[in-house]
Amino acid sequence: MKKLKLIHAIPSVILLGAVQSFAAVLFSLPAAQVITGGGTGTAIVDTTNDTGDWITAGGYSTGAGTVPLYLQVTMNITNNAGETGGGGFFTGFQLFKAGGENFAVGNSWGSLNWGGFQAPADYEVTGNPAYILGTPASFVIKLDQAQNTATVYYNPNLALSEVAQGAAKTTVLSGMGVKDEFDSLNIRAGNGTGSNTFSNIVVRNDSPFAAVPEPGSALLAGIASLGLIRRRRA
Repeated sequence: MKKLKLIHAIPSVILLGAVQSFAAVLFSLPAAQVITGGGTGTAIVDTTNDTGDWITAGGYSTGAGTVPLYLQVTMNITNNAGETGGGGFFTGFQLFKAGGENFAVGNSWGSLNWGGFQAPADYEVTGNPAYILGTPASFVIKLDQAQNTATVYYNPNLALSEVAQGAAKTTVLSGMGVKDEFDSLNIRAGNGTGSNTFSNIVVRNDSPFAAVPEPGSALLAGIASLGLIRRRRA
């Protein structure tokens, strides 16, 4: 396997345990990645090491992707040095293209809540949940280039279907335009001395959520349950 290429790597970055395959899971990096502020962050996968050339071949670098991508990540802010509520620390899982930041999910500039940016505007996820130092938060980002949308699920329940997540966990960003294009996925923690730990990073071209039962399957399950009830009564 090719070594990961670090873009603007910084001494405090640790990259461990990368796994790639061209299947439902296109890229995974399960090991914790400790990131401290500086520069444009660290590229965890780009067009030089995306096994199977899935970024370019899938059309994701030009916005021509026909299959939605699901980006999964857990973030745990351990130090927000420089954040005063009015600006300073920020962190995010980011889409980069040609060295520029297109889109991010994490903590946007000047906010103490989970959110991100769809440059040039910042946003906060539904409910404006505040990040709590030392408390992990998980995210699933559905990137649909055909619809020019990004759907951010905050602490979703993967045992439920995507449609069952509910409005309280779901933030839909429309009109992404070219902001959903990328040739590099980066992880970054601000410009100050704050730090964030990224873990359980997965990129896939199928849904990580539970499947919606087929009507026939649901009917059979109902009949089976009814049979069990009758047996117990007997």
